[in-house]
Amino acid sequence: PRRSARRAWTREDIATLQALYSHRTTAEVARRLGRAISAIYRQAQLHGLRKSAAFLASPLSSGITGTTL
Repeated sequence: PRRSARRAWTREDIATLQALYSHRTTAEVARRLGRAISAIYRQAQLHGLRKSAAFLASPLSSGITGTTL
């Protein structure tokens, strides 16, 4: 089986993820970084990042992918 090419995460990518993840939708972070949503979730988990309480209480936090209804 052939594996798809994966782009390494740079320090800049990680810094952007850390700056945005807690208060932006995962879909928005994925678009900004040009990555799959699953990759954002994985890196957030690896770096101990969580959504903020304010974000989770907001209308933007409406689903698993972070998209609004």
